[in-house]
Amino acid sequence: MKSWAEGNKDEAVSCLDEAIGEESDSLSKVVLLLLRAQFHCSFRNHRAAIDDYTAVIGLSGAPVELLAMALVNRAIAYGETGETQRRIDDCTAVTELPGAPVDQVAKALVNRAIAYGETGETQRRIDDCTAVIELSGAPVDQVAEALLYRGITYGETGEMQRRIDDCTAVTELLGAPTFEVGMALLYRAMAYGVAGKTQRAIDDCSAVIGLAGVGVEPVAMARLFRGMVYSKAGAKQCEIDDYAAVIGLPDAPVDLVAGALYLRGLRSIKNNDNKDSQKDFDTLIHLANAPATTVIDAYLALSELHWGDGRWSEGFEALEAGMECGAKAEPPYFDTANRLIGVVFSAGLIPEARIARVTDLLALYKKHQALSVLGEGIVKHIGSVFRAGEPFPSADNLDQWASAWEQAAASVDEFRLSLRLLRTGVDFVKAGGKDPGILLSLTAAERQILKQALGLAEKNPDEPR
Repeated sequence: MKSWAEGNKDEAVSCLDEAIGEESDSLSKVVLLLLRAQFHCSFRNHRAAIDDYTAVIGLSGAPVELLAMALVNRAIAYGETGETQRRIDDCTAVTELPGAPVDQVAKALVNRAIAYGETGETQRRIDDCTAVIELSGAPVDQVAEALLYRGITYGETGEMQRRIDDCTAVTELLGAPTFEVGMALLYRAMAYGVAGKTQRAIDDCSAVIGLAGVGVEPVAMARLFRGMVYSKAGAKQCEIDDYAAVIGLPDAPVDLVAGALYLRGLRSIKNNDNKDSQKDFDTLIHLANAPATTVIDAYLALSELHWGDGRWSEGFEALEAGMECGAKAEPPYFDTANRLIGVVFSAGLIPEARIARVTDLLALYKKHQALSVLGEGIVKHIGSVFRAGEPFPSADNLDQWASAWEQAAASVDEFRLSLRLLRTGVDFVKAGGKDPGILLSLTAAERQILKQALGLAEKNPDEPR
């Protein structure tokens, strides 16, 4: 297959087509079909690969080990085409195939666990991973993958100690592939981060970064997460250095580079380095193939940055661009409006200017059918004002704020609930949170929403504290 090695796709396919057409020996034909299917997969022609694997499965007399291989590989191809149930069915067929090799059974169980992850069947994911871990003679790479995936799953269900235990088992597994070891260290670091064990999280990330042969992606992920841990620990320069390392890492995945640019931009804002922050957000917005959600986040952050500097027109232009991108996303994505609203509230605007900004903001969110996001934002903002504690803003300031929204949205029926929650929240904050009777003007369901925003413990949803 010289043509394949040299990257000549058409010539290689032609050679295989000819060989398969002329081959009369069934075993040789099976081998050639598997080879052509592998070739199709290498060029992401998964539908053609599925056809070849199906041909192998349909041939009578195919050796069980090759039949099992065809079923597993077809399952993987089905996963690439989004046919999850067919993937599950093929993996199940392997586990029920008499005489199927242990390595193929293990691979089928791991792939079925991954498919169950897509269907949300958590316990089945865990059960399949456990079956691989306990399968006598299972290859070490499959055991390592099963331990890692089970550990990830435990983390998703909040069982962080079990995640730590499984990830630790991967790192201690003799002969475990370097990639799985690196990812186990990374996910263990994340579990340590949730548990507040900052130094252990940093140490695990550092171990990934120093692990020879682990690959670019785990290193970039470890750098990005370690930067986030450093941020919480107040190690600002270490945080910036890690983000910079991701941004400058050759062949780093674009989503991780985008994340590093965004987080470094936010850190620069906190450091009052608005020029550097704007540069990072601009770079991210123009980064080829960057995730749409991260680009939208950058537009919103850029809007906040401009507004904070008093550049309202530029801020609204950035917000408009971001919301246009968000409206085109599947599903539509607008992040949250909390911080944007906070900037407007804190800008020290005279009442007329505040009304004008609120009106423009409302019009923009209405245009893009995102009023629910804006409404949630104003309620959460007044909640954050209360949670920040005394001294609260003046009563005049709070009243002017509520009035600005009421005037701007007077004719917007779908915004009435948000206005009612905002006005009640403002009255509650003006009273210093000492008059729970104010909340009784709301229905029980509405009261529950506002209480959650205010951070009030809920004992009985029908009675305010």
